[in-house]
Amino acid sequence: MARTGAQRFIDYSELAKMKKVRLLIVLLCLVSLLPTANYFINQKSEQIKKQQRELLENKLTYWENIVVESPTYRDAYVQKAIINMQLGVKPKAQEFLRLALELDPGWSVPLQLQELLP
Repeated sequence: MARTGAQRFIDYSELAKMKKVRLLIVLLCLVSLLPTANYFINQKSEQIKKQQRELLENKLTYWENIVVESPTYRDAYVQKAIINMQLGVKPKAQEFLRLALELDPGWSVPLQLQELLP
């Protein structure tokens, strides 16, 4: 059966509608995957934060050992202060800066770091 021009137009119109429906279905599928993707991104983010915290804690242990060996090494106290600042433990950071200043009252580094703490 031969098709008329009008019948071809209807077919093309239906084809265009089907393409739009397929596109809509694909978009809905992608949107439905967003919560899952967000979950995995959050999991990875938490894993990275944990690794960063462990790294900082390892660095802190290193500098604590240096202080035990050399209690007058001012730089070790500044390093401990910086790491505590990064960990969000501001009272300890302030204490280590105070100790560094006791060892070297004219040293500007601890003074500058104290300005960063509230």
